Amino acid sequence: MMRIAASLALLGLIACGSEEPNPGADAGMTPLVDAGVTLDTGAVRDAGTTPADTGTTPADTGSALTDAGPAADTGATPDAGGVVTRPDPQSAEDIASIRAAQPGPIDVTLTQVMVTTVRPEIGRDAAGFFVQATQAGPAIFVAHDPAPAGLQAGSIVNFRATECADSFEQRIVATLTGLEVVGQGDHTALIQDVSDATDLVSDLGDYEAELLSAQVTIVGSMTFAGNSFVASTVDTNGLAASDLRFRIPDSVQAEVNLAPGCVLSFVGPMWRYRDTPQLSVYTADAISDINCPGTIILEAVATRPTELRLGFSRDLQADSLQANGSQFSVNGLDIVSAALSGGSTVVLTTAAQEDGAAYTVTVDDTLLDAAGNALDPEGRSIDFAGFSMGLRLRITELSANIASGCDRIELVALGAGSIEGFSLKERTSTLITFPAITVATNDRILVHVNGTSERCNPSATTTETQSVAQNPAAQAQGNVDTAWDVWIDDRGLTATDNVFQVLGGDGLIQDAVLVSDAPTGTAASGSERAAAAVVDAGEWTTREGDVPNGGFVDDTFSANAVQGLGDEATDGTTSLQRTEGEDNNHAGDWSGPAPASWGLPNAQNN
Repeated sequence: MMRIAASLALLGLIACGSEEPNPGADAGMTPLVDAGVTLDTGAVRDAGTTPADTGTTPADTGSALTDAGPAADTGATPDAGGVVTRPDPQSAEDIASIRAAQPGPIDVTLTQVMVTTVRPEIGRDAAGFFVQATQAGPAIFVAHDPAPAGLQAGSIVNFRATECADSFEQRIVATLTGLEVVGQGDHTALIQDVSDATDLVSDLGDYEAELLSAQVTIVGSMTFAGNSFVASTVDTNGLAASDLRFRIPDSVQAEVNLAPGCVLSFVGPMWRYRDTPQLSVYTADAISDINCPGTIILEAVATRPTELRLGFSRDLQADSLQANGSQFSVNGLDIVSAALSGGSTVVLTTAAQEDGAAYTVTVDDTLLDAAGNALDPEGRSIDFAGFSMGLRLRITELSANIASGCDRIELVALGAGSIEGFSLKERTSTLITFPAITVATNDRILVHVNGTSERCNPSATTTETQSVAQNPAAQAQGNVDTAWDVWIDDRGLTATDNVFQVLGGDGLIQDAVLVSDAPTGTAASGSERAAAAVVDAGEWTTREGDVPNGGFVDDTFSANAVQGLGDEATDGTTSLQRTEGEDNNHAGDWSGPAPASWGLPNAQNN
């Protein structure tokens, strides 16, 4: 990619505001790799609101844009009819100056730049448009609603950029004045075919916001990638087995139903989330030449002694599924019922499975995918092992509101053995990977947060790995003699909306809980991403046992989460608690805040 350096004199006048989140505001949050732009400066609010137009002059829609004569040498000088049909290449320097500037207010006038893509507000991705002046770039996203000015791909515009920002390392123009449409041209002249490019990940900055095209192959499942978006890793002719992603709105996925193995062509801008490149489209007509394999069963996992979850490569036609499970057969097992969970998962209720036994599940040709097609005959059967309890951990009690971040999470061992390699996650962050601790069935494990703080751990005690009484409470203030006390460095749990997960040594989710401080409201993208992973593992549903369309996001997250987060006593004497023995994977398993029972069966059940 060619990059044009801005003059030192111009750079000296420019600054723009950082959009990195304040770490102190949400100690438990790790931003999502796939999340879309979320701005916090007021230029674009988290909820998707775009900044007001403080000086926009819409195009004169009463004048036809017709080419009355040949373009001038630069392609940007008005023709004989007074209409600009091509961007001014010199404006690439101005775009480059914004990209190179420091965050904060700026004063840069962009003249005769071309709009390559318009984006409506989608989920939390703000409405805006991408501009470029030369095919080789650079380009930039402008967080300003394109609709009032009637912008479309090919519009040639002038405006004054007055503030820029970094939204998780994506450089944007956050505010502007004087927006006017001065012409209309062919935006396809700016498309770069990057099918053979090998540096889309390593040199992401050289492609950011630019208009690209490529043929890509969908590698993974299309999974949650920010509110109202899904994404998958993709391969191109020049790049395979990388972190390159293809990100589209849920509404587009509903039309095209992409799945692993699909090959397609697209035209769209390069978005980014930190170091992750996201080839992006916002409408289905930006995708062409789709060629997909037939729908198959991707995985079969026995999640309970009488439950089997089947993951399919694409969404299914809901009314083609028979609730009595008659379309499925398993050698040696009766099928009691079948239910759709999300768009592409079927949950079968079976007779009692033999521990670890080898089974094969088969589906007939009457089950259809969302496009109305029968499953691929080569992908209608898959092997699985009968449910085996083994050693599992379950979350039983938590508090995220103890003073000074001295929060706690308690787990119980279901089975005996070493928990070395098991892990506990908050949203998408790993709080701890457990050391070699050998537990007995029903042992409690109490995770203490902010273990390096003198306020939380005044005795500077360490994690117990030998016995539950290795560091007695009499000498180790904060410890509980009836639990394995585990101390971690995290500075405090997030007490707004959150997801806690336990993963086994194999990396699979064993248990999870969604929690919230209110029954409605916007959920953090990290919580939504984690909730999507939990749903995929079959570890959370509504109280009715299903998953809302689009998953647990915003109000649906809050409404279906355990309530009371942040209402626990600041001295740790109350907590949110699971009803002992209940594991229906929904909020009905939990209650509180109630008197805490750290290290013991939960108090409200005794």
